[in-house]
Amino acid sequence: MPDQSVLWVDSEAVHQALKQAERLGRGSAEALPLQEEAISLASRGAFLEGEAGQGAAEKRATHERERYRGRIWLAESSVQQGRVGQAETLLTTLLEDDPFDEDILCRLMTLLQNQDMTHQALLLYQQTQDFFTQEHMELSETTKHLAARMGKERQTPIWDISLMTNLAKDGTEHSGAGGALLKCKMTGLSKNVFRASLL
Repeated sequence: MPDQSVLWVDSEAVHQALKQAERLGRGSAEALPLQEEAISLASRGAFLEGEAGQGAAEKRATHERERYRGRIWLAESSVQQGRVGQAETLLTTLLEDDPFDEDILCRLMTLLQNQDMTHQALLLYQQTQDFFTQEHMELSETTKHLAARMGKERQTPIWDISLMTNLAKDGTEHSGAGGALLKCKMTGLSKNVFRASLL
């Protein structure tokens, strides 16, 4: 077991690093390494493991809340600094640690949607809903509303106007990722009807 005196120092170092990061601005490039350092320190081991008593329990709870907050801040900063993959990994790990945490679920779903991965966001929602059902629990109305909104928006894609205009004029199919997406979205839709909708 790690030396508890070291973990005590680490806990104070975590607090100071996060405090300094907040002063610099949580989403700033300068704050990012401080947040990473804080999370690295906080993840070294269980704080005050094996110690009983109300005081130790309260300190552990405070330490875990700070670690939790630090990981969320790091995920937010990572997005703002263009490190979306790191943010997704952080949020995924948080959800794995506590699959009942709907705040993290909603954050991760929103992150996926913002990467044009709405299908993955809704798949994650369905998997979590199935898990809750198995546990005889129900997702909150807030989470359900988010999933419903995503599902509705997914049925109303934002088209590339220039691509639509060319398609409407000559009726040809276009190559490339955009063309593949457009072809997929137009499955079962008459080109004549689609052309008429642009007039």
